[in-house]
Amino acid sequence: MTVNIHPSITAGLQLFRVREPLTGAEWADRYFYLSPESSGIEGKWVTYPYQVALINWMTDDDIEEVNLVKSARVGYTKCLLIAVGYGIEQKRRNVAIWQPTDGDAQGFVSDEIDPMLRDVPVVGSLLKCAVGVKSKFNTVEKKQFIGSTLDIKGGKSGRNYRRMTKDTAIYDEADGFDTDIDNEGSPFELGDMRIQTSSFPKSIRGSTPKIKGVSLIEAAVSSCKMVFYRYVPCPQCGTMQRLEFSGLRTKGDEAGKYVCLHGCIIDYASYPGMDSAGRWQTVDGVYYDEKTDLFFGPDDEIVERPKRIGAKIWAAYSYSKP
Repeated sequence: MTVNIHPSITAGLQLFRVREPLTGAEWADRYFYLSPESSGIEGKWVTYPYQVALINWMTDDDIEEVNLVKSARVGYTKCLLIAVGYGIEQKRRNVAIWQPTDGDAQGFVSDEIDPMLRDVPVVGSLLKCAVGVKSKFNTVEKKQFIGSTLDIKGGKSGRNYRRMTKDTAIYDEADGFDTDIDNEGSPFELGDMRIQTSSFPKSIRGSTPKIKGVSLIEAAVSSCKMVFYRYVPCPQCGTMQRLEFSGLRTKGDEAGKYVCLHGCIIDYASYPGMDSAGRWQTVDGVYYDEKTDLFFGPDDEIVERPKRIGAKIWAAYSYSKP
């Protein structure tokens, strides 16, 4: 006699399956998918070298706070989605995402979250109802999974930060938030109160900076003891250096090229190789090694993982011409 096991029982058994320990970037390369609604090219995700650290930091239990100053086109939103999916599928974490406004939050769900649940089955299969079905378990503001929940809210109102207990607090485009929410405090203060009782608290903040002097994300990065930049080697002289806007050529015969610290003229075609040989490093020489997932000091000695990280990256590091 054939016995049909109810789908909810099958889903419940997933709580007990043994998951292979993966870093966030390894998980992304195995499971994540670029959905057509929000990607220029639909298909399997491939993590670029400069994105490995960002994803791993966002998913590392020992790193409690990640602050990122970024420009468009570096894949930050996808890195956030990966962190969300990884937290739900690998670690059963309760997550809250705040967008600047309620409209932004609703758009983020329709453009990013719902397509991810459809196209990344290891995450979507954990939803307490069928993906795409309207249900109390699957609303615009809340997604309920086996073992965890995801809330997505606008960040303008103080009430949107209340009555939640979370493990991970995510603030997308943080400089679009008010610096003081209903005279109750900054969005980071209000949201991070929701993760205070977690055994593995995580606060992820990222934004393109807006107004100098009042930028929430610039202040957050500046307050970090360790601020990382992406250093890449010149393919001609080998000098490790940060890509700066002043080195980018936009006119004349050198348009689309980059001039390194020692005057070498670099073609954009050389960039993928430079990125593969690059690393995230502070101005003091502390660096992160993607292969070992460890931090090292200037003398190549292993150093303690920082609890708070600041980082900066701009469009010159993306794989489309700046």
